[in-house]
Amino acid sequence: MERRGGHRAPAARAWHRALDGADVPDVPAPPPGRAPHGRRRPEPRDDAPLRPRRSGDSRRGRAHREALAPLGDPRLLVPVAQRGRDPADRRARVSILIDEATRILVLGITGREAVSFTRDILDYGGQVVAGVTPGRGGRDVHGVPVYDTVREAVEAHEPDAAVIAVPPRALRDASFECIAYGIPLVVIVTERVPRLDAAQVVELAAREGVRVIGPNSMGLISPGKAKVGSVGGPAADTARSFVPGSVGIMSRSGGMTTEIASLLVQHGLGVSTAISIGGDPIIGSSFASLLPLFEEDPETEAVVTF
Repeated sequence: MERRGGHRAPAARAWHRALDGADVPDVPAPPPGRAPHGRRRPEPRDDAPLRPRRSGDSRRGRAHREALAPLGDPRLLVPVAQRGRDPADRRARVSILIDEATRILVLGITGREAVSFTRDILDYGGQVVAGVTPGRGGRDVHGVPVYDTVREAVEAHEPDAAVIAVPPRALRDASFECIAYGIPLVVIVTERVPRLDAAQVVELAAREGVRVIGPNSMGLISPGKAKVGSVGGPAADTARSFVPGSVGIMSRSGGMTTEIASLLVQHGLGVSTAISIGGDPIIGSSFASLLPLFEEDPETEAVVTF
């Protein structure tokens, strides 16, 4: 978050204070007309149209913020367990994060990518219980009801996992909603998320005890049980590539997750759980943080990482 030249952006200073509880000394700003890295900053034009700096200022972005408004600052949320909803109670029945009973919520469900993988999850036997797209409430996608806010979807369906496929600039607000309402597993399909936003999501999730997979993840799958996200593609292709077995897979590459599973099948082996951990620079779960889950899983005898 430190820019070259020693100048720290205001948003970065505010987040740093919130995390450390200590004031951060303000470094003198660069001379007028100069960007922090030394190059000349373009002079503002009087006739230039005014544009919002973030897509979060759009109508959909405002809907996300309005949904979070009753909760106050997301960084100051009360832990999930103290709100009377212990996520451990809902995670206890799964070995590696998901199983046949996992109830899935899809954020951005009316988008092209989400429409596609929602169909694939349903065809594979997964339970997609609800979707969220601000301003699209009351519709349905492949028979899945769509809501305007995560709060409405959680109150109606109590999902165990959320898949987020929204534009990068809307990712932080969407993730904050999922964390705020106690969804224990959040899989982020969105790629190229701004690093500051990704860092804030990962930090808040860690404080709240929420498992984040991604950003830039294709999801995860326990063959023969359930899958979350787009991993494996259509249900028929998924069934060919992922056969139940005793080998776990973790990969930063979504394509290699499927390729490794196919190679295992060719050699007479199968997969217990495969996780595409995400390819963005900042991700919620690393190899080291996921490996203990495989070690505790009686169905897993070996793990392949890529």
